[in-house]
Amino acid sequence: MINICNWTNKYAEARRDRIRRESHERKWEALSLEKLKGFIGVLILIPMVQKPRFHDYWSENALTGTPGLRQIFFWDEFYSIKKNIRFHDGENFNNADPFYRFRPLFSEILDNTNELYKPPKLLALDESMVKFDGRSVYKVYMPQKPIKYGFKIYSVVPSDFPIVLNMAIHDGKKRTLVNIVCNLLTPFQGKGHVVHMDKYYMTPKVVKALQQMEIGTVGMCMRNRLHLSNEIYEELDALSKGEFCYYESDEMLLTCFQDSKLVCLLSSQTK
Repeated sequence: MINICNWTNKYAEARRDRIRRESHERKWEALSLEKLKGFIGVLILIPMVQKPRFHDYWSENALTGTPGLRQIFFWDEFYSIKKNIRFHDGENFNNADPFYRFRPLFSEILDNTNELYKPPKLLALDESMVKFDGRSVYKVYMPQKPIKYGFKIYSVVPSDFPIVLNMAIHDGKKRTLVNIVCNLLTPFQGKGHVVHMDKYYMTPKVVKALQQMEIGTVGMCMRNRLHLSNEIYEELDALSKGEFCYYESDEMLLTCFQDSKLVCLLSSQTK
């Protein structure tokens, strides 16, 4: 947090020298840790009351204003911090990282979370969308998600508590599912965790890779990813609605249930 204050103050001072003297944006008071915490708190509070523009939150209208925010910041002060805040060192950064602008904050949040919170045995891995309406080569379109345009975030969370333990932003590079899943779960290697995943991530290759990391897996799997023998596929096709069968090996357990369509559950938890 102290680094963010220093980076922001350095950027604001350098920027002020480039602004014409009569501009109100030349006014800048050094960002302190207390102000930074207040700024982040305001950003968390703002989505709770939806308004069309940022400036509307500081309106003096008794019906549409938000007096509580005006007690924390004046509009000019909040806008000045919002325009100048920097989450990275403008002089020393990894230009090869497409998300270098907020990578230090990103890493610090995850490090603090894993230091202060001991995750349970059961974890879940999935993706979510962060809405973004601007232009970016990393913006994706996911028609089946409530947020259809934005940044896709892969995340690992406890199965019973809404806290992010690890995450990664989809950067457009071609990676295999094994690579994506194993990278996300590396911090939990050899600690006896079991990960629940949906059918997008579940394949026999992913299950075997996580077994080598001593991580259990449970999740739905698409039929065409199982690579079973023709005899087993014939048995599955012969199932009537409501019937099920299972196949077990030393490595994993496959349970298939015939509903309106075939449902396949793959797990490395055979005992």
